This record gives sequence, structure tokens and C-alpha cells, in this order.
Amino acid sequence: MEVNWLKKIPHTEGSHRDFLSSIVKSTSNSIFLYPTMPHEIIEFVSTFKANKSPGYDDVLPKTVKSVIHTIAEPLSTAINVSFDQGTFPDALKIAKVVPSLKSDDRTIVSNYRPVSVISVFSKIYEKVMYKRLFDYFVENKFLVDNQFGFRKQHSTSMAILRLVDQIATEIDKGNLTMGVFIDLSKAFDTIDHHILLDKLPMYGIRGNCFDWFNSYLTERKPYVCLNDMLCVNCGVPPGSILGPLLFIIYVNDIVNISNILQMILFADDTNIFVSGPNINELCLSMTTELSKLSQWFKLNKLSLNIKKTNFIVFKPKTKSLTDVPNVLIDGYAVNKVESSRFLGVVINSSLDWNNHINLINSKVSKTIGILKYVKNKLSDHILRSL
Repeated sequence: MEVNWLKKIPHTEGSHRDFLSSIVKSTSNSIFLYPTMPHEIIEFVSTFKANKSPGYDDVLPKTVKSVIHTIAEPLSTAINVSFDQGTFPDALKIAKVVPSLKSDDRTIVSNYRPVSVISVFSKIYEKVMYKRLFDYFVENKFLVDNQFGFRKQHSTSMAILRLVDQIATEIDKGNLTMGVFIDLSKAFDTIDHHILLDKLPMYGIRGNCFDWFNSYLTERKPYVCLNDMLCVNCGVPPGSILGPLLFIIYVNDIVNISNILQMILFADDTNIFVSGPNINELCLSMTTELSKLSQWFKLNKLSLNIKKTNFIVFKPKTKSLTDVPNVLIDGYAVNKVESSRFLGVVINSSLDWNNHINLINSKVSKTIGILKYVKNKLSDHILRSL
């Protein structure tokens, strides 16, 4: 049995290759998988949290941490053989999926979030490959500057600062800025393996390394306690170390769809901006560029959630807007809002912090209320934790 979200995404004319940059298409560089050594394995395992749950093999991370100096050498040999042969062990492709209640009624399936737990040994294999793949992309400057997710020396704070700086600069010029906050449905689950494996060689992931990733992605088998294992043929492996990096590689070429849009990306959070003095021209330009963006999503098998996508018009305080024309995606009008949450921060059209302050006030008030209620009922130790 197979799980496939891709069937829900409509077909469109064109190819995902159309948006890859000329630098990537013409690269002659290839990644070199240098062998790992026991000290590298020990270093990686030392960063693992000991209290994490075991995967399918029931091996606890704290157990591996306690014996890593003894098993580091045979582990490094096994990983090097895996690299040389271009194969990822089948036993490490099995993931235990644990339903975690998000909120509300426990009897409603949609109220649960699937948490995927993989073997600690799989994490070791992935950590070794991750270092080589990430260093290779950084060295060759393949990753776009617009991507702030899952990268060293990048953070949500930097993405928010970039956003505020861009908008404030345009406001100082007397311009309007239209920002569209894109919502994608199950972005990590709809990654098409065929497209990802077609993109990797263009970045120089060839030979044994390509074969390894092909093996890594195929025949992955998650299971939920009492259910049979299912073969998943799309999406990056949830709970994995390599999954987030493969995702940002997959969407790396999205910035090539437009010459006028400014983009700020944080993993699957896609936010696009265009500035100018005239609101009618801005709306027309944004509709045109959103058509290109929609095509990119379809060609790359990513599902755009139009109902949860919205836009804000940021303006100088001296300007008033009485009528804003519709902004369209695939013929549907995008919802205009006065504020939207961006990476946990509420941004509003005036670019002040009133909405965000109100949100924080609400959260703090609830927390203080809880502490007040339990202060005479719980021990000092528990109260300090709270």
C-alpha cells in the first residue's frame, strides 16, 4: 500500500528544470564523500540528547552514548561501506510514528500530529552525510541568500529583520509595499522524489553519492503501532536529520521565478514582496507574479493553500488607501488583512508592534493566572519549573 499526496496537485505545462539557475545547470563540480573516522562519530553522538525515545529497533540514545567509544570504529567502517556502495541500510528506513494530541477532542483523528521517531543509528548515518552535503553547498554558494531556514548563522530573527528593513526602507521612500504570506499544505510531505533526484545531479550530487540518496529515499516504511508498514513514495523523511536540508535544496530555485519580487523564505514559509508608489500597479504586478509562483508550485508538486494565504499593504502614515483592487491566484482572490503572523511575530500594515504586544500580553496574562492558581498547591521545585 502507498501513501501519495501528489495526486491532489493539478498538472501544469512546463518543467521544474525551467527555473534552475544557469550557474547550477552549468556546474562541473561534484561532491566528494570523504570517509568518516571514529572521532567524528563520537563527536556527533555526543550532541545527541540522551532522553529521546528509541526508534523501531528499541535502542535508546543514552545506550548508544554510553558505549560509543567502543562501537565508533565498526560504525565508521559500516558508514564508509555505505558511501562506497551508494546504499542506505533498509533496516534504518523504518520509522515509528507516534500520534501526539495537538488540542481538543481526543477522539478526533485530525486533532493529532504525527511524530516520527527514527533509529539513533540512522541519525548517525545521516549526520555524517549532512555535514558533507551542507559543506559542499556552502562552499559552492548554491543556497540562495533568501533562505533562512535550517542553516547555520541564519535564524527567524534574521528573517524578521530582513523583512522589517525592506519594508521600512520603502516606506521612507514614500512607497507602498505589498506582502503576500503564502501557506503551503503538507509541504514536506509532497516533495516529489523523482524531481528531487533530478535536481541533485545538477548541483553536482553524482556517482555513489547520488546512488546513496536514491537508496535513502526509496522504500521508506513508517508505521503506527498496530498498523502495517506503508511504503511512502513522496516527501522527505519526517523526523530525519537530512530531511530539512533536502527540502531547502528542493525549493532553492523558487527565487528564479521573478525578477521583481523580493522573497524571504524560512523552510516552507514563503513570503513575497513588491514595492511601488501606485496601488493599482502593485496589485496588477503581484497577480502576474503569483501566476508564475503558482506554476512553480504545481511543477514542483507543492500544494498552495489559497484559503490561508493572505496579503498586507504596508504604507506610510501619510498615505490613505480607500480601495485596493483584488490580488488573484489561479482566479481566486487573496484575502487582504491588516496583520499576519510571520515566524511567530505579528506584523501589521503600519509596521508598529501593537498587535504583537497585545498577543504577548494575552499569553503572559494566562501564564500569570495559572501560576497564581497553583502557587499554594505545588512544591517549590515544580513551581520553579513552571
